Order: sequence, then C-alpha cells, then structure tokens
Amino acid sequence: SVTRGIRLVFGGNGTGSNTPLVIERNIAFSATGFASLVLDATDGVPFGKSGFTEAYAKDPKHTLGKKVTMSNGGNSQYSVSLTLTGGNANTDNVIDVLDFGLFASRYGQNLGSNTLLGHVGPHPDFSGNGTVGTEDFTFISAGFLISGDSEPGNFADGGPTPREVVSVREMWLAGVPLQVCQKMDANRDGKITVKEVQAYWERIR
Repeated sequence: SVTRGIRLVFGGNGTGSNTPLVIERNIAFSATGFASLVLDATDGVPFGKSGFTEAYAKDPKHTLGKKVTMSNGGNSQYSVSLTLTGGNANTDNVIDVLDFGLFASRYGQNLGSNTLLGHVGPHPDFSGNGTVGTEDFTFISAGFLISGDSEPGNFADGGPTPREVVSVREMWLAGVPLQVCQKMDANRDGKITVKEVQAYWERIR
C-alpha cells in the first residue's frame, strides 16, 4: 500500500462560467491499487452549481491524467470512478523518452513507496514497491507515446506530443543528472534517442 499526492480537478467542458475547482490530496492506496475519497462542501465542492460535469485526476509523479463524466446520483451527490495509467514520471502528461530516461537514471534505486504532495525530484517507481526495477519499465513500454487527458475547463484536448528524441538539455531539465545525460548521448550529437536510453539501461542492468 502507498500514499501519493493526487491532483483532482472538477469542472465542465469549457462552456460554463464556473472556474474549475482544484483539490490536491495525499491519498492512501491499497496493495491492489484501489483508493476511495469522499468530498463534500467542506472541501469546497460546488454542490448545486451548473456546469460541473467532469472529474479529472493525475498523480504528477507517476501517471497520465484521466478525465471522465461524473454520475449525478441526485441530492447534489455525484460519483466517479477513475483508472490512472502509470508511466509518466513528470508533469507533461505524456509517456515518452523523457520518462524512459528518468527511469533508466534511477534504475535499481530504493526511493521508498510514498510521494506526498511537495515531494521533490522524479520518482519513477510506478509499481509502488519502493524500488525502481524492471517491473516499472513495463508501465513505460505499455504506454509509450500515449498522451493523457486534458483537465476540465477551457483547455484544448491533447497536450505535448510524445517524443522519441530530445536534447541533452531537455533530459537534464527533466531531472536526469547531467553526467548520466552525457553517457546516454553515446554519439555526442547533443540529442538522446530511445535507442540510446535503451543502450544505457542495458549497460547498467
């Protein structure tokens, strides 16, 4: 079981006048990856306001964002079920070479399982067992080049385009140590490809 900081956003499709409501919580997940959360007026949930039809969730350290339509149960009560896709180790909402690089740069490290709100640094332990291992690579490989949903509100669907090549600087800014970036850039052309990250990971395994 793990506790992780989750970003929740409630809103509409951008046609309403209400500003999306953002709630961030440290949420405890069971060993099977399940968690439940009940929010009410004390959390600022805008009961009775029109235009709030969608719910969104993202674990900024581990998953893509997911947006679904809320079910109206009557009496100003709404419910929603969300399944989050792991593999995104930063906040860009895509799974691409940057996530692969962050994973490879921390492969074999024991980072601990929990990432509370405000956690500093990348944490590519997608499986939640506390260690960055081969099991975490399966999340990247399964979701490679997939984008997450946009948040409710006045946002266009989609986001950054997942990439298979980035500059050394971009990989460094994402959180990979500079010396590791330089090792990944095997041909010294200033760019890091998926194949180069793969080769680096195979060397250190």
